Amino acid sequence: MKTFSLLTLLALFVGLSSCLPEASLTLAPEIPEIVETPTVETNFQVNGNSLQIDHGYLFTLSEDVVGRRQHHLVLANRDVREDGAFSGSSEAITITIATEDTGDLSGEYVLEGSADDESVASAGRYYQRLRFNQTTNYEQGYFNEGSVLISRQGEEYIISLFLSTSFGGTELKGTFQGILPEIDLTESEPVDETLLQGPNNLKYGESEVELNHAYLVQRTNISSGPRQYRLYLSENEIAPDAATLTGRSDLIFFYVSEGAISEGGQFTLATSEYDYLSKFRKQVDTGYYCKNMDFTRNTADEDVPVPKGQLTIKDEDGEIVVAFSAETNAGTTTSGLYRGTMIRID
Repeated sequence: MKTFSLLTLLALFVGLSSCLPEASLTLAPEIPEIVETPTVETNFQVNGNSLQIDHGYLFTLSEDVVGRRQHHLVLANRDVREDGAFSGSSEAITITIATEDTGDLSGEYVLEGSADDESVASAGRYYQRLRFNQTTNYEQGYFNEGSVLISRQGEEYIISLFLSTSFGGTELKGTFQGILPEIDLTESEPVDETLLQGPNNLKYGESEVELNHAYLVQRTNISSGPRQYRLYLSENEIAPDAATLTGRSDLIFFYVSEGAISEGGQFTLATSEYDYLSKFRKQVDTGYYCKNMDFTRNTADEDVPVPKGQLTIKDEDGEIVVAFSAETNAGTTTSGLYRGTMIRID
């Protein structure tokens, strides 16, 4: 039996409106189609109250930027899958597990384990009603202690949860046995290589500067779900020590999901419409153009949201290639290309 550590679930992927810094899933084995009456054995309790769980789902994100694959588990009391995607609502339990590979998930995952373990699992949540097509949900329990036991018998998984909170209150325990149908979260389009040609530059209206630097900064105001980032593309160096944003430059940045960075693709900038799965998809959010952004003083001559357009991300032999064509709500156009190294700032 192996013991692994735990990641926190990150929150919904929603962009902020400032240039200032913040203080896909494929299982290795073939997944059978869900049957009308699944073969399951369930018995869950939440603070001593019975909870019948009859359906389980697992979707696997692409490899994240730290070399792990994240598997999000949803246990529900009704079938919420329609045409391969989540739909409707259900009483539900959710938990995310990160592993070094895409093989069998069997093992013991202990919350608050060592950060250097091979695999990690995040804190779990219990929802009195989880609405998969909306952001408003009724979360009744958050768990940051306990363990998750996973084993496999043929096509079925046996998942036992023993969860609690370090601050007292809600406890959850029980076992689910059944198949785990795959949920498809593919959101990107194939990359158009013609968009990745030309010099490094940033055009905004009538102005144009050269893009010479790229920085990936992890968002710090996210509490659950996979990691989310700001991808900065700048004319001047804005992190001389590769650890803190302190410089001054014209720049543009986009909110990007973990999957968008690690796997790449061609994306349409997200609108303000989000649902429960938004934080897990490969996607990008509203961009911001910043004129003469000064990170030391936290000021900018211009700070303009760029909510409409396309962003293309590709890895080429260790270099990142980013192309974008977008516009502001007022109709000002911006476009550009960056090809080169990218510095990560956690």
